[in-house]
Amino acid sequence: MVLCSAAPSLPDSFRRRTHGTPLASARGCTLAAAFSRRTEIVDQQTPECGHEHCWQACASVPVFGGSGELLGVVAAYWRVAVQPRHVDTELLEMAAS
Repeated sequence: MVLCSAAPSLPDSFRRRTHGTPLASARGCTLAAAFSRRTEIVDQQTPECGHEHCWQACASVPVFGGSGELLGVVAAYWRVAVQPRHVDTELLEMAAS
């Protein structure tokens, strides 16, 4: 189950819509990273445009605990369709480690 316990810069309406969603049925780049347990990069993201917050690109990296349990996801969103740069994903991976 998705629990939005951080991400204060995300709009409240997005957090409310996402909080409590079963992980297996969740859509979007960040939730896909949590479900697949791997980095997800989407340079033209349409599933997230079904609401007022239309993010066009996303890079997401899962965060794991010492015993391999999923603790969360670190992500960056863009309002325009771009290919996230290598430095973007490197910074996210550093934040996730």
